[in-house]
Amino acid sequence: ARLEKAGMADSAWDGDPSERGIRRRLYWLTGDGREFARAALEGVPSLYRGVGATPAPAPAPRPAVPPSGPLPQES
Repeated sequence: ARLEKAGMADSAWDGDPSERGIRRRLYWLTGDGREFARAALEGVPSLYRGVGATPAPAPAPRPAVPPSGPLPQES
């Protein structure tokens, strides 16, 4: 509903209301909605935009940090 109010999407009911069964609401982007989506996707890393993208390198392992306080006693 918010996207429709903003002019970014339109919607309509699918199916004939006189027929029995579950009706679905269909949504699609308007021209303004497509422009907004394209601009938003420009900031998304290529890893998320398609097959064949080069994956980002894995983060370096974090060094072990000694526990704070006294060590537990073995029994």
